[in-house]
Amino acid sequence: EIYAKVTPVATVDSNEAGVNVQADLAVDSLRAVGSDGISETYVSSRINSSFTIGAMTAGTLTVSAGSDNPKASQVAVSSSTTDGVKLLSFSLKAKNTAITVEDLVASFGTSDSLSDVISTVKLMKGSTVLKSKTVSSGTYGTITFDGVDLSIAKDATENYWIAADLKGDSAYADGTTLLASTTTAGWDVSDSDGATVTPSAAAV
Repeated sequence: EIYAKVTPVATVDSNEAGVNVQADLAVDSLRAVGSDGISETYVSSRINSSFTIGAMTAGTLTVSAGSDNPKASQVAVSSSTTDGVKLLSFSLKAKNTAITVEDLVASFGTSDSLSDVISTVKLMKGSTVLKSKTVSSGTYGTITFDGVDLSIAKDATENYWIAADLKGDSAYADGTTLLASTTTAGWDVSDSDGATVTPSAAAV
């Protein structure tokens, strides 16, 4: 069995969609030497095969709240730091192709000031800290967990969570609220073809 294969160029866009490609084996296009030492040509009639270029199926990244995402609740703090409070749990699912997440963006809001309430926020996978960041002052802000290099196989789902180390309660009052979510903007995500991918939604 002999076959020919082709390697496409790096990008095939909509202009090439529907284009027909044909490969031919012409008459007398094969020469072989038999066991009797006689050289002869073969292929008595043209053989061809064709296929049509289809539009590329881009990768997608589906973001959803995790099954263990915290519900609205109260967090007991003390005069010292309260570490590892789970603020958000979310799942990332790659569809159509594998997905690579280089930068992931989360937003935080509070009724006080973020720098009064939070000392550190962490992007977690299981018990592993993938990236740790500090927050700026203000009632709302975003954090870019950059260079995380998360690889998600095609049709696979990976779970992550965001934890916060909370400061002692001397800088904020009882009843101060805190909210965390992912965003749909600012991420650096690509599929296996190098195309840019935008998260489907935000997990809150």
